[in-house]
Amino acid sequence: MKITEGRFILFSLLAIVLLMSIHLFQPQIMTFYNPKNYVGFHTLLESFSISISAAILLYGLKCYGKNYSSRMLLLSFTFLLVGTLDLLHTLTFKGMPFFITESSVAKATWFWVSVV
Repeated sequence: MKITEGRFILFSLLAIVLLMSIHLFQPQIMTFYNPKNYVGFHTLLESFSISISAAILLYGLKCYGKNYSSRMLLLSFTFLLVGTLDLLHTLTFKGMPFFITESSVAKATWFWVSVV
């Protein structure tokens, strides 16, 4: 898809409106995004990311059965690795229950950095 100048301007304006809305409605957002609920909110968002990685893995494995593309298989297992590291990051996040060893910021950060 080739992006035209008009679409670029439209996307830029939408991004600016979104950022301005976040700034203007920051007090209302902070009531929803309470620091006490951070672990639950983080787990919810990470679960969404992990499920997308799993869906890409399953789709890639299904496609590999039809066309035997080694690139598709590599991509599928890359998303398996990313999803697994993301799951370990989520389980070792500070405030989560005991997982193999005590959860800490350092452990969760190392799992997250290894994904990036």
